[in-house]
Amino acid sequence: MKATVSGAPAPHALRDYALLADGERGALVGPRGEIVWMCAPAWDSDAVFAALIGGDGWYSVTPVTPFVWGGYYEPGGLIWRSRWVTTTGITECREALAYPGDPHHAVLLRRLMAVDGHARVEVVLRLVSGFGRHPLQDMKRDQHGIWTGRSGDLYVRWSGVPDAQPAEGTLRAALALDPGTHHDLDLEISDRPLPEREPTDMLWRATETRWAAAIPGLDQTLAPRDARHACAVLAGMSAAGGGTVAAATTSLPERAEQGRHYDYRYVWIRDQAIIGQAAAAAGAHTLLDNSVRFVTARLLDHGPALTPAYTATGKPLPDQRSLDLPGYPGGFDVVGNQVNHQFQLDGFGEALLLLAAAARHDRLDTDGWRAAVTAVDAIAARRHEPDAGIWELHADRWTHSRLTCAAGLRALATAAPRADRGRAAGWEALADQIVAETASDCLHPTGRWQRSPTQAGVDAALLLPACAAPCPPTTRAPWPRCVPCIRSWRWTTTPTASVTTDARSRTRKARSCSAGSSSQRPSTSRATTSRRHAGSNATAPHAGPQDCSPRSSTSPRASCAAICRRPSSTRCCSRQPPASPARPPDEAAHPCVMSAVRVPTTWPAPSHPGFRLA
Repeated sequence: MKATVSGAPAPHALRDYALLADGERGALVGPRGEIVWMCAPAWDSDAVFAALIGGDGWYSVTPVTPFVWGGYYEPGGLIWRSRWVTTTGITECREALAYPGDPHHAVLLRRLMAVDGHARVEVVLRLVSGFGRHPLQDMKRDQHGIWTGRSGDLYVRWSGVPDAQPAEGTLRAALALDPGTHHDLDLEISDRPLPEREPTDMLWRATETRWAAAIPGLDQTLAPRDARHACAVLAGMSAAGGGTVAAATTSLPERAEQGRHYDYRYVWIRDQAIIGQAAAAAGAHTLLDNSVRFVTARLLDHGPALTPAYTATGKPLPDQRSLDLPGYPGGFDVVGNQVNHQFQLDGFGEALLLLAAAARHDRLDTDGWRAAVTAVDAIAARRHEPDAGIWELHADRWTHSRLTCAAGLRALATAAPRADRGRAAGWEALADQIVAETASDCLHPTGRWQRSPTQAGVDAALLLPACAAPCPPTTRAPWPRCVPCIRSWRWTTTPTASVTTDARSRTRKARSCSAGSSSQRPSTSRATTSRRHAGSNATAPHAGPQDCSPRSSTSPRASCAAICRRPSSTRCCSRQPPASPARPPDEAAHPCVMSAVRVPTTWPAPSHPGFRLA
């Protein structure tokens, strides 16, 4: 294993990094103004700054006098302001990737500002592509003081530092600003010959304008500001093809030294579908359209052979390999993902739930309906096959996967146009058949669902299909399999715990569009936008939204699903906390999952049931 590069910035807790993103790539900025992670030109490309995982490459703008640090995002986008209170004044650095990003050409904007007093900073650029294999070469400075060079196959241009001193692949400069002035630093990286340079002010104005246009108001949510910020994070991580990557980084530990360190710079079909469903409920239609576009394309391209994840451009994932780097403390140095060899049946069900949500909003075109029929046919053909399931484990006939497919079929049948009612009846019949088959081998003796025919344990994910499709017409008629499942799940949690099981991590993306959190920094770990494990607050505290919000009443989406064939227009959830943590839910009470989950008593009852578990 290679040693950490001499002079590289020391690592910080993951919560101390801010995310810059333009849709095609992302960068992480630390509290000392050091950019220690960025892949270019695309999310899944090799890193040009890899100091975060013990590799080579970073780009820092740091005050030379003692300071305390802070920072914040400007509202409605991913423009970050690093802020340092020094012994001589206040210095800020406005930072962004030019938005929206070009798939081949990254532009990293940094505007240094002397807010109060004089500003003196040291600037260091050490760009090394290929995870440290290709240092800067052929660096030249033109008559305008602009540096150009190459790093492997990449073209590099850096402006704003005419007096920088090159040494061993590194450029260093010292800058001094008078009070009230600013200074621009523009770094461009491309896998093609660089185009003519655009004026810096024009790039900033374009970035501000496009961010303002991209983020909806979301005023109907409980926390509009936080919801808009969550929407900005998702928009910044959504490429031109519509795919939203699960994380900007790789190999960061979800729990230190626990072996859960994966490359999540890819798009999971399940996650993409959840994002779209949440966006539909919250009224973030651009995110909904992006999700539908990406999932539709993958279904039409691959049909029953749909894989769980793809690159942001829709290509297959590379196999997993090691980089021979030290890794982030507590983590490792893995790129690629072994999920490319798995089959996950529930992905088809989640895709149907997404397409049904789009249909309810009249945003599903002919290709979308073709993709829906393709997913239905795939479920019919492959529903008996063992799959890896939501937790990506060994192949088994996971209950959650099959119930999710049934929920998707019911939702699609409900959303089908009147002219397709005959075909919709067939989808309902297939859902009935799947539920009956699942009940034949996945019902526990107590009457609840169990994880699989071979695993009798409780899984909180089994509560999720019950929030995904039409609910009963009468709120007093319990679903006999839902209530025992809720009771068994509650007895496996602590009496005072909120919903903090794997179900929570699985629905993190869904919450991100609808509620938001008070935190201003998005998480830089895998937990940033979803997936499986809750992670460790010590190393990867997610800064995504913490509350679940009622959705717009224009999107009736949820509850008591896989078994219950009921109109989606019926209100199903009274979001009240249980009467006592020591008593099981009343079987005569409404069976919706949310009525049996401990939630803060300050949350108001939703105006309709379109939400997932918090």
